[in-house]
Amino acid sequence: MAEGFNIIGDVAGNYLTLLALLATLPPGKLVFIGDVIDRGPSSKECIEFCKDHITLLGNHELMMRNFCERPKINEVMLWTQNGGKETLRQFEEGTDQFGHTIYGIPDEVVEWLQSLPITFQTDDLFVSHAPFSGPLPTEEEAKLNQYYTVWNRWPPSKRREKFQIFGHNADMPLRRFSDELGEYAICIDTSAESILTGIHWPSREIFQQPYIDRVPEKLPSVMTDIPTMRDEDALGET
Repeated sequence: MAEGFNIIGDVAGNYLTLLALLATLPPGKLVFIGDVIDRGPSSKECIEFCKDHITLLGNHELMMRNFCERPKINEVMLWTQNGGKETLRQFEEGTDQFGHTIYGIPDEVVEWLQSLPITFQTDDLFVSHAPFSGPLPTEEEAKLNQYYTVWNRWPPSKRREKFQIFGHNADMPLRRFSDELGEYAICIDTSAESILTGIHWPSREIFQQPYIDRVPEKLPSVMTDIPTMRDEDALGET
């Protein structure tokens, strides 16, 4: 009998919490739902770990990717004001001659961000970062409108061909969607409750781990630190 999959919700940079959750899971391939980075203190470690597993594009990975590819002030502000500030701090390389912080996101991290798939699908399962409210797309179709794919806040559609598992909506937070025909989707983003959630497929058994990571008290200033990057190479331009 196949071991199945363990789908992991929004990790949000909490590496120690992730390791603690993984220790409780049954056998199965790991599938990360996206938003493995930002807000928590260990996004760099989360990236290194997730490189070896199936990881989907979340809106936070998309913001980080856009920041690396197009380091304009709007991309700086969008990412850093939405949890990326702590992630960027983990890529500090020192200071320049004026005492300004230098940041360097390696090319391999940028390439990983650019390579992330939008969906993970089997014959009976559809996993994406945000829910799909209409017909479930193929991976190619999802890539054509990836902003909707990772940002959508509308409830999932009542599609019966595949069961939906998604995150992104911490306001739900752990929520099962069902009607008279049964359950058809579940949201596993519990980051707003400082809990990391995983679900085993096909058993649909839920596993949870309260956060054990800690964010440093002092974070860099968005206005004074971030605009003083060394050059395009430090942003991981490829």
